[in-house]
Amino acid sequence: MEIRELKSGDAKRLSELIISVYEENPASMTFKAAPSEEELNAVISKKLEGMKKGSVIDMVAADGSKLIADCEMVASGGGLALIGIIVAKGYRGNEVGKELLESCVKEASLRGIRKIYAEIRRENEAAVRFFSKCGFREIGTQTEKEGIRLMVLELR
Repeated sequence: MEIRELKSGDAKRLSELIISVYEENPASMTFKAAPSEEELNAVISKKLEGMKKGSVIDMVAADGSKLIADCEMVASGGGLALIGIIVAKGYRGNEVGKELLESCVKEASLRGIRKIYAEIRRENEAAVRFFSKCGFREIGTQTEKEGIRLMVLELR
């Protein structure tokens, strides 16, 4: 397994990963419906553009030529960032997500980020367990987004 930054050449493989995770568990994603190819291209383009500007950290885990996980952190100023992570079925539970998250957190720390937030749909208990095991603590719910639990990891 290789952990590295997302590259523009990863777009098709990242789209495939996003679609497979959405089809398995729509509640794990923020899309309201299955994302179209146009939506996926826009999301990936936005990630890559944010990386160029330095406001996005996006790391992927690859198994050979297959992308098996993606972790995105979007800086929101003031030392804060919002995180999202997806891991392909068959790769969960064997530290892929944890290793990928740790790589993103390390990079975030180097960039001066001090608090990382995760917004998790209320019904996504697996994500709550994952983030808890990685040191995040639940701090409440989003007031403007119904059904969203908020967790935070404070860096030193």
